[in-house]
Amino acid sequence: MKNENKQEKELPYIMQQYPGLQKIPWISLIDAPTPVHRLNGLEKKLDFYGIYIKRDDKSNPEYGGNKPRKFEFLLGYALKNKKKHILTMGGIGSNHCVANSMFCKQLGLKSVVFLQNQPLTEHVRHNLLLELYYDAKIIHKKTQIGLAMAMIWYMITHWRSYLIWAGGSNKIGTIGFVNGAFELKHQIDEGILPEPDYIFTTTGSSGTTAGLLLGCELAGLKSKIIGVTVSSKQFASRKRAIVLAKKCYQYLREYDSTIPIISENSLEQRLEINTNYFGGTYGIVTDKGKYAVDLIKEIDNMELETTYTGKTLSAMIDFIKKYRETLHNETLLFWNTYSSVDQSEKIKKMDFHNLNHNLHMYFNGSVPLSKKVVKIEKMYD
Repeated sequence: MKNENKQEKELPYIMQQYPGLQKIPWISLIDAPTPVHRLNGLEKKLDFYGIYIKRDDKSNPEYGGNKPRKFEFLLGYALKNKKKHILTMGGIGSNHCVANSMFCKQLGLKSVVFLQNQPLTEHVRHNLLLELYYDAKIIHKKTQIGLAMAMIWYMITHWRSYLIWAGGSNKIGTIGFVNGAFELKHQIDEGILPEPDYIFTTTGSSGTTAGLLLGCELAGLKSKIIGVTVSSKQFASRKRAIVLAKKCYQYLREYDSTIPIISENSLEQRLEINTNYFGGTYGIVTDKGKYAVDLIKEIDNMELETTYTGKTLSAMIDFIKKYRETLHNETLLFWNTYSSVDQSEKIKKMDFHNLNHNLHMYFNGSVPLSKKVVKIEKMYD
C-alpha cells in the first residue's frame, strides 16, 4: 500500500485529478513541484508587495526551464510509438533545441535540430556548443523553405522519425503546462503562495501560455494569464494560444470524459497577449529587456536572458508601474521559463571546429556579435 501511494504522488497532478489521463504516454523528467518564492528585492525596488516567482529554472537538474514539462509528454509519446529520430526546429540559439538534444541523449534517441538564423549573441554560441555536446545532428538553413525541404527529406529517409513543432507547442506538449497549473493549485492549497491574480509568462511558440490558460481554467484558479510575445505572430498570438488550448482540451477529453465542459469565451476572458516588448525580430535585445535582466540579477540574484524572460519581466515591471494605484493587495506571479543550470563546464569542453563547417562563421568573426539594442517606446498597455 505504501508503494502504491508513492507511485500515485509521482504521477503528474492532472493525472491524479483525472485518472483517465494516466493512459496518455508520459515519462518523468522534472523535479516537481518547482519552488515558488517572493521576489523581495523587486518588491522593495517597486514599492509593491505581492510579487512571486515560479522557479521552472529548476525544473530539471541538468537543463531546466519550461521545456522539460513539455518533453515529459512529447518524448513519452515518441518512446511509446518506438520513434528513434526526434526532429525539431528553432533559431540557432534555441533553448528548445538544446533541451531536445539533452533529453534525447539521456533516453538513447537521436536529436536532429533544424536551425535558422537569429541575431548572434554569446547565448547563441553557447547553445550551438551544447547541441554539439549532446551529440545532436545539426542542419542549418538560411530560409524557411530550405528548412522545410530538409525536414521532409529527412523524414522520408528515416522512417522512425518524430517531428516536434518549434518550442514543443502542440496539443501533446501543451499538457505539460496544463499540469503546471494543477501543480500551482497544489502549492496554493498548501499555503505556499496566495492565488495569483495575474500570471506573467513568455509567449514564444504559445505552448506554455496555452497550457497555463487551459490549466488555470480546469483547476478553478482565478488567475489571468498575461503572455508577453517574443516571436512573430506566426508562432505567438492570441488566436494561436486559444486554438492550441482548445486542441489540447479536446485531446484530454478523449482520455477522460469527466473533465468539465469549458467555454471558449471563458478562455478568451482569461487571456491577455502583449506584443509591445518583442522588438520586431526574434532574439533581438531590447533596452527594457536588458534592464530587467540586469536589475533582477542585482537585487534578487536571479539569472534571466534577453530573448525570452527579460522581455516578460520588463512587461511585468511596467504593468506594476502603470497600474499600482488600482492593484489593491493583488498577487502577481512571474513564471520563469529559463534554465538556471550552469552549463559553462560543458561549453568549455567543446571546440566549434567540430560543428558543421557552415556554422563556423558564428564563432570566427565572419558574423559579428550583434550589438543592436532596440528601444521600446511604449509603456505597458
